[in-house]
Amino acid sequence: MKMYRTGQYYKLIEVVEVDRATEKSVWINGRTIRKRSNFYSYWDTVQDAKQHLLKKLEEKIQVHKIHIQSAQKEIELINKNF
Repeated sequence: MKMYRTGQYYKLIEVVEVDRATEKSVWINGRTIRKRSNFYSYWDTVQDAKQHLLKKLEEKIQVHKIHIQSAQKEIELINKNF
């Protein structure tokens, strides 16, 4: 069965052949692997894999926006007080 794996740096979405899958695990070459982990995630459709990556990137953008706002406030404090 074909599934879509996300999590590699050099390939955003990779097609992988899975022996079988349950709600929480996949089997590849007889080895059990968690379907969702910090390193890899396995998806039934390319659309699901794509949505997962887009959500992660949107979250990353939001975190960076918060860091930028914080840095801008610090710049303002430095310019105001020194």
